[in-house]
Order: sequence, then structure tokens, then C-alpha cells
Amino acid sequence: MDERNLTDFLDGTTTASTSQEPPNGDVLYKVVATTVYFILGAVAIVGNTMVIIVVLRVKSMRTPTNCHLVSLAFVDAVTGLVPNWLHSIPEVLGNSTWYGAIGCVPMVYVEYLVFNMSAVSIAAFTAERYIAICHPMKSHYMCTINRAVKIIVCVWIFTAIYCVCWLILIDYDETRPNPCYYNTDYEKFLPYVYVADCILFYMIPVGIAIPTYIVIGRALYRSTRSRSKMVASYSRKREDGTTEKAHDKSDAARKQVVKMLFLVVAFFAVLWLPYRLLVVTNSVFGGGIHDRWILFFCRACYYLNSAANPIIYNFMSLNFRRAFKKMCPCLGKIMTPQNGSNTQGQGARNTTTYTTCSTKTSLQGDSVL
Repeated sequence: MDERNLTDFLDGTTTASTSQEPPNGDVLYKVVATTVYFILGAVAIVGNTMVIIVVLRVKSMRTPTNCHLVSLAFVDAVTGLVPNWLHSIPEVLGNSTWYGAIGCVPMVYVEYLVFNMSAVSIAAFTAERYIAICHPMKSHYMCTINRAVKIIVCVWIFTAIYCVCWLILIDYDETRPNPCYYNTDYEKFLPYVYVADCILFYMIPVGIAIPTYIVIGRALYRSTRSRSKMVASYSRKREDGTTEKAHDKSDAARKQVVKMLFLVVAFFAVLWLPYRLLVVTNSVFGGGIHDRWILFFCRACYYLNSAANPIIYNFMSLNFRRAFKKMCPCLGKIMTPQNGSNTQGQGARNTTTYTTCSTKTSLQGDSVL
């Protein structure tokens, strides 16, 4: 039976193919692929590390939703380090098995663990936002930081146990030309594993998340309309209109959170689609797609997803920019928009509290990244 190396394994290839290995003479491919992988990996590692530090060190940022985003940020940072820098870049440069016996099986395991945890993290914070907005009475005891931490621990344990199958499906033998190879005794199960991965960790999370955010959006719209009518009747007695403005800011903050999280889900759905299609096609239909530029595009897409998330948090969350500015005043000035930044910051400080998911009864403006 033909041997398959780690590259073939990770890309779902079930037939031997030499076209995936970068030819020594193809300088353009090496330069482009190495540069893109390095930049995306650096942005993912640095950006997501910043997200984790900000949430852990800035007290106002410690909310249930942000707990799930910290879990996702850790996943994205590891994705930038292990699959990207430690696997893809050495592979492009012609040294795909530099890690030897110690790294062969663990690297595959870690890669699929973080791949699958991306989807699980998205499903977790989607459920948290749904309960917080559509069932606010339940959110007081269902959406707390302690509960969020327990959920995160449980999903990590579940995903870690599920990914044990990858420890069985591969093996290492230094006497072979491709030492990190398929365990041929279990090769017949590969198509089922890839299809199960695609269904459990892509189709189901995306299929549930998108309509869920539509329901959340409708709930926010109805809540805003009814609240505006109630506030209008009470605020007529107040000449300065302070009450109405405060509630408007609260509603705007909640909408901003939902828009940001929906954008994270949309990026995940679009950028992970090429890779999921690739591995299912190559494993189920044999032959498959082996062009190195197509493989490069598919990998670059999901690496881009890990790099894009902290950028989304920065551009769509005033709270994140303010929190980071407290920690790093110099870089915080660069990240804060110049136009109207002082006005927005002052307005945020004047925002009154309202009930939301937390261990406390209220938080300022739904403080989320």
C-alpha cells in the first residue's frame, strides 16, 4: 500500500501524491507561501495573546461572553503557532518532518484539537448570547462567569477525548521514506472521520449559529421598540432626557456585541469552507485535489480566520480599545480611532448600568470585546 506523509494526512489525501511537496525550483511558491504563513501566524499569535491578557487583567472585561472569546483566542493563537509556523512553513521549505518521532503524533492531535475547538467555542458564545438576550430572566442564573468557565472546561474535555482518534490513525517509523504516515490498519475509517469532523465541527455549528443570530436580531429590534415607547413616556418629565439617552446607549452596546459576534461566525463559515470541502473531497472521493496552490489557498484561509478575530474585536468594540489603552497607553493611542474618540470615551463612561449575564446583577454597556 502506498505511503502517505503528514502533509497528505492533514489535507485528507487518501491516495499517494508527490505534487503536494514544494518543488525545489519553484521559488515563487516558497516565497509567497512562507511570507503569507509567517505574517498570518504572527498576527494570530500576537493579536490573540493581547485579547487574552486584556480580558484577564482588566476587571471590567471579565464577562461570560468574554470568557468564551478567551477560549477562542487561545485556540487561534495555538493555530498560528502549531499548524502554521511549526507545520506549514517547514513543509514549504522542504523539511516537513523536522520534529521527528516526538512531534509526529502530538502535532496532528493538537492541530485537529484546535481546529475543532474553534467551532465549539463559536457555538458556546452563540448559545450564551441567545439566552442573555432572548431569555433575560434565565440569564441571571444561567449566564454567569462561573458557569461559563465550567462550560469551557467541559467542551475542551469533550473535544480532547473526541480527537483521541487521531492518535490511533497515524504512526511514525523513521525507516520509511515518509516517517510520519497513515496507520494502514485503520485507513478505511479515514473518510468517516473526516465527514464526521465536517458535520460536527462545521455544518452543525454554522447551521445553528446563523439562524440563531437572526432570532437574536429580531429580539433586539422588538426590545428596542418597546423600551423606546416606555422610556419616552417617563422621560417627558425630565427636561434633559438623560434616561432616554442612557437606554439608547445600552441598546446600542448590545447591538454592537451581536454584530461583532455574528461577524466572527460569518468569517468562520466563509474561511473554513474551502478546507472542509478539500479534506472531505480528497478522503471520500479518492484522487481529489493535490495542486499545491489550491492547498496553500485553503490553509491560508483558515489561518486568516485565526488572525482576523482579534482585528474584528478591535474595530468593533470600543470597550476592547479602551481596555487595551489602559494596559498599553502608547499602542492604545494607535488602536483608538482619532475622529470622535474623546467623545465616545466620555459617552461610554457616562453609560448607566443595566441587567445582563454576569455573576453581578449589572454590567456597564455589555462589556464585551
